[in-house]
Amino acid sequence: MQRPFNLRLWVVTVTLGTLLLVHAALGFVLTRYIGQQIISREGEETHEFLNSIVRAEGTADILMTPAGEAALTSFSHHLMSTPGFLLANIYGSDRVIRWSTDPSLIGTIPEEADDLDEALAGKVSTSLNAEIGDSSAAKQSGEERVIEAYLPIENASGDVVGVVEYYRDATTLRVMLDHVAEIVWLGALASSLVILIALYGAAARATRRIADQTAELQRLSVMASLGQMAAAVTHSLRNPLASIRSSVDLLQMSHPGLVDEAVADVNSEVDRIDRQVQDLLQFAGSGGGQAANVPLSGLVQTAVQRIVARAERDGVRIRTEEIAPDLNVHATGPLVLQVMENILTNAIEAMPDGGEISISSWLERGYVRLTIRDQGPGIPKSLVGKSPTPFQTTKLRGLGLGLSISDQLLSRFGGRLELSNAEDGGAAVSLILPNARRG
Repeated sequence: MQRPFNLRLWVVTVTLGTLLLVHAALGFVLTRYIGQQIISREGEETHEFLNSIVRAEGTADILMTPAGEAALTSFSHHLMSTPGFLLANIYGSDRVIRWSTDPSLIGTIPEEADDLDEALAGKVSTSLNAEIGDSSAAKQSGEERVIEAYLPIENASGDVVGVVEYYRDATTLRVMLDHVAEIVWLGALASSLVILIALYGAAARATRRIADQTAELQRLSVMASLGQMAAAVTHSLRNPLASIRSSVDLLQMSHPGLVDEAVADVNSEVDRIDRQVQDLLQFAGSGGGQAANVPLSGLVQTAVQRIVARAERDGVRIRTEEIAPDLNVHATGPLVLQVMENILTNAIEAMPDGGEISISSWLERGYVRLTIRDQGPGIPKSLVGKSPTPFQTTKLRGLGLGLSISDQLLSRFGGRLELSNAEDGGAAVSLILPNARRG
């Protein structure tokens, strides 16, 4: 048997996978971006610091000349005093190394280097975790990954007179970037959870709605099929019932006094079958008039008047709580009366030794709830909270259409039945009726 499609599980699985991929990519990109911005800012500040030294000492024009050896030595001392300093090379504008922490490099010209060319063009170039490989700088520092920066040195006119290739310890900065990464990833995880919870809730609501709609469609399909069957059955039964009644009446006229008791029994059973046929006709029928704003108190009063004689005969008292005269419902009056009579009849039949029926009403979220309670055995637990089902009954006699017909009649104008049991015992059947419309 094929398992039913689980919308919530599908949504959670797909959403979780998508969020993990998206947030992983965003977290990676954002971490790299923030890190690069911090490093670039670090390089700009060091560049500004070194150029301020040159401007303060007024040595920019002679720094990279033979006459500026003393100025270059002083400048290198300032350079080595910067926090986290590891290694450095100072280039002239001709790409020749004028000073270096590795004396063997002084006077040499390095191989082609894009970063050096960019710095000679006036651009600051920085990178984190620079791969410095087997260079002499790497061997001297003992560091495999550091911050590397190419910083142009400018004179008062803004011309580049030299470049500082600068390496510094990245430990402090890497710790800070690790904290930034943690914050980014925690934020991504938190946002993923929020989105996941929100989508799960939406999927759960959608699943419940789909289940409700599917159940309603199934119910309507069953009702339509049963309605067609009921129409055919009632059409076939009405003529034979009329013939039976006529034949019994003729028999009584032919033999007065001899068959009166038997005729009465037959007529009683014919009446019972006729009422059941009428129930089938109601179940199969439609219409009942247009819904309109009608006072609830008048409907209740009329329904009670129609049933009170039978109730008194069976020892049942009907108590109606006061209903506001201006409390109106948007419903089809005759259908509401028919439903109330059905429910009141059921309540009387549920109390063969007598008892009390109470009727109460109150407003509830755009609807009016009219509840009829009795003191009978109550509604079976299997039926509580469910829509009445055709041909399901606990009575010894009857088709089990009463509550189902009532629910169908109410649904024609947007109402419904709710079945429950009162806390102190007995059934509580509620008519949920649309509140009166304005205008």
